[in-house]
Amino acid sequence: MLKNAQASNQVSFIAVLIQQSIPAELYEKLDELLFRINELTAVSADMADLMTAIPPLVEVSRYGNVRKSDASVLNSIVQQLLTKVFIGLPNAVYGLDEDNSIRMFNLMVQVNQAVRLYEDAEIEAQWFASIHVLIEKDGVHGIIRGCVCRLLLDAQQFNEAEADQRISFALSAAHDPHQVAGWLEGFLRGSGMILIYDQRLWNLLYNWVKSLPDKVFRELLVPLRRAFSRFEFGERRQIGEKAKHGLVNQQVTSAAQEANFDATLAESILPILKQFLN
Repeated sequence: MLKNAQASNQVSFIAVLIQQSIPAELYEKLDELLFRINELTAVSADMADLMTAIPPLVEVSRYGNVRKSDASVLNSIVQQLLTKVFIGLPNAVYGLDEDNSIRMFNLMVQVNQAVRLYEDAEIEAQWFASIHVLIEKDGVHGIIRGCVCRLLLDAQQFNEAEADQRISFALSAAHDPHQVAGWLEGFLRGSGMILIYDQRLWNLLYNWVKSLPDKVFRELLVPLRRAFSRFEFGERRQIGEKAKHGLVNQQVTSAAQEANFDATLAESILPILKQFLN
């Protein structure tokens, strides 16, 4: 184990070795592993590697049976890693293509979960501040913008008015449809419940899809299907049922909605929605 640690320059690899050493009670080796990862963390500029290392180390710091002295060193390393990520993330996401943006999306979700698990209010505030700037930053792919918006929304970092403004702006017909599709993939990936219960978002999405020319819609089928395919079967079924009823009027009762329902409009949009729900 120690030989492998010395031969590796990957922080994330050493993090996994540390995680594995705790159940095996290899406490003597743990000291050397902590020294090695501290050494690498200080000089590493590989943002993906640093981000990958955070979840296993946070898990050990929260649930691992480590000695008090080791826990102190481990927490110091975790905080050093997080600080480097907070500072380096804006540059790391700049100019990424779709594939690399998806990889970064997955890393950001994992780091977000680790930060929430770490349960440190100051660390949380720094994390949310570091990703908040990505919403306005030029050169950031729509997938990452959508991801950030969803993470901040779920953590209640937006008030209702700001959330409404952010979502409305992101789904504006004035934006490049490919960027909007990317934003939707980042925003919706992992859970479709928000489409079922957030009527404002539903109407914005419904109108945006309806506004797409057929040629553009066909070009966007891949990212749209990718976003919807990750929903639970029950979520996809409920969204399909909701699509049959068209736009939702938030100001009237269910009975009034039924009376005002435009069946022709709903019929025109339903085949389009079915293409990326199935």
